[in-house]
Amino acid sequence: MTSNIKKIIIDPRCRINYSSYFIEGLRNLFGSRMIEYRCLQDFNTMPSGGMAVKIVADGVEKRVFFDCWDGDSINEDMYQWADAYGKVNLRPDDSQRDKVVPMGPNFGISLWNPVSTMIKGVEHYRIIKRDCGGSFKQPLKSFIRDYAYMFVRRKRYGYYHRLSDEEQQGYFFSMSTLWWGDLSINTTNRYRGDFMRLCKKHMDTFEGGFVYISAAEKESKVYSNYQQEYSDMIYQSRLSMAEYDKRNRRSWFVFSTPSVIGCHGWKLGEFLCEGKAIVSTPLNNVMPGNFENGVHYLEVTSPQEMEEAIIRLRDDANLVKQLKRNAWDYFNEWVSPEASVRHVLAKAGINL
Repeated sequence: MTSNIKKIIIDPRCRINYSSYFIEGLRNLFGSRMIEYRCLQDFNTMPSGGMAVKIVADGVEKRVFFDCWDGDSINEDMYQWADAYGKVNLRPDDSQRDKVVPMGPNFGISLWNPVSTMIKGVEHYRIIKRDCGGSFKQPLKSFIRDYAYMFVRRKRYGYYHRLSDEEQQGYFFSMSTLWWGDLSINTTNRYRGDFMRLCKKHMDTFEGGFVYISAAEKESKVYSNYQQEYSDMIYQSRLSMAEYDKRNRRSWFVFSTPSVIGCHGWKLGEFLCEGKAIVSTPLNNVMPGNFENGVHYLEVTSPQEMEEAIIRLRDDANLVKQLKRNAWDYFNEWVSPEASVRHVLAKAGINL
């Protein structure tokens, strides 16, 4: 059906720092006044990192679920509930399922000013406790912390969505959390460490490294070994968001690799949103549309290929410019908040 949207109902049990990206898409397409937050009584529990939405249009209700969590499994209860199921981290084996739409990487954004954010958090928690039944167990402090994170460590969407033109040839910056857990030790941390070492070798200027999480020493017996392995690249605290963004925009190109549990990292979404020239290890999950190696990014599978890509990009300004433009265009067509929402609604039969 064509769109004649009357009302959009969002269940406030969503994890706001993961769902904010898609709320932004709904707001930009339909306006804030069309959106209300209300508990949907169709189910008892909300999967972590998911957002359930009802679209009321022309007297017909359509149900959509935005699965924006790091995990790659389909929540079968929500799949049965929804008319369309959008998923950030979609396994190739699930991509042919009838209701599923690959959404690609998202990232947390700020939706309101700090005061309004905290007011919204309290209001949404009150709605949940009053109307959603007793299945919601998240304490108020934890719930509000997610809302506070949105203005402490996140910015408005427009802050990210501008084609970067501040790159400095010969300069590379990367700053990442030093994760714990066997998968991160053998993949995410290793790939990032190898790439940064090669950039230190081949780029005129290298800045950045890993943010060391002292509390992780309790989670992993080998975590403290990083202090020696990356002694020249360890930061004990994070950069401010302003300083991080300033250096990231200067970086001649950027590096991405699947994060923590093999998911699309927020960094990939941010890099596409900013139109950066991207070098990436192979992605585990499905991207929407045709995300093509050599067109939208350069794929590397070994330290040797990393080194070749670094030297190639360092010396070829035209290639950097081409990758930037292609990444920006791809983002706007397939991965932006508006594009993601539009594709999911189309699967539910709502054409905008």
